[in-house]
Amino acid sequence: MRILRSKTLRSGLVELLIVVIGILLAVQIDGWNQGRLDRETAAFYLTRIEEDLRRDSTALVRLRGIALRGMATTDRLLRALDDPSLPDSAGIWIRNARGVSFFEPRVSAYQDMVSTGRLDLIRDVTLRDRLVQYHEVHNGDWLVAWSNH
Repeated sequence: MRILRSKTLRSGLVELLIVVIGILLAVQIDGWNQGRLDRETAAFYLTRIEEDLRRDSTALVRLRGIALRGMATTDRLLRALDDPSLPDSAGIWIRNARGVSFFEPRVSAYQDMVSTGRLDLIRDVTLRDRLVQYHEVHNGDWLVAWSNH
């Protein structure tokens, strides 16, 4: 009887050890899998944000060109107004000088990350802070963002 109890106790301990090891392995594998999923999600968001910033950059270059042409036109107009014999093209200059273009940054990827609470996926603190600062301008906190430059 004593031998039978000893074998039963031993086999029970071995089974318990196997179950504990299995649970620990499952938890570790789950952690690895979650880390992999987080890295994939972060890469997806960063790709979208990069695309948004590239489009914003292209739009800003275009708007800069428009602003420079408007300033040049305004300069010509002001010089022409000093001239007593105003040319016929003054009306065109005035129309060009009034031209105003607006810039709306693309913020969908950033807003997705913020609304889902996944901004922490961007592990680089400097990059995360710069993204927040860039998007503060869009949220209407442009005075605060501008004063921080």
